[in-house]
Amino acid sequence: ASYLHQNGRSEDAVALHQKAIQVTEELVARSPRVVLFRKDLGEGHFLLGRTQLALEQMQAAADSFAAAENAFATVVQSSPESAEAHSNLGAAMYNRGLALREQGDRLIVHQLWTQAIEHQELAVALAPKIDKFREFLDNQRNAYDALREDSI
Repeated sequence: ASYLHQNGRSEDAVALHQKAIQVTEELVARSPRVVLFRKDLGEGHFLLGRTQLALEQMQAAADSFAAAENAFATVVQSSPESAEAHSNLGAAMYNRGLALREQGDRLIVHQLWTQAIEHQELAVALAPKIDKFREFLDNQRNAYDALREDSI
């Protein structure tokens, strides 16, 4: 799907992501206790949302990120000590905020980004040697600070 998107075939990438999500939803339905399937489902929705953001399909992207949040929240409940799970959940919240910001929904964006930062802070605390978690946290804090300055 990434290859398709990078080569100007974004609509085909969306369809491929949707098919992958459908297959993963079937796996989750058959084996609801397998956390890895929920993580895969969250990643599928997240990647779909990123493609939709690039296509400027903001409401569809927000919906995809909300679905990713739901899947990742289940993973966090099952694995509360997983830095990756918290980081994934924070990333989904942050990206849903990006989509909603474009629609002018600042209050929800503030709430989402506050929660996203909390999950990224926890990811950093749980795995302080993994640089990408700190980078995600810094990016989210910078975006949140800019949003607050725009609101003043």
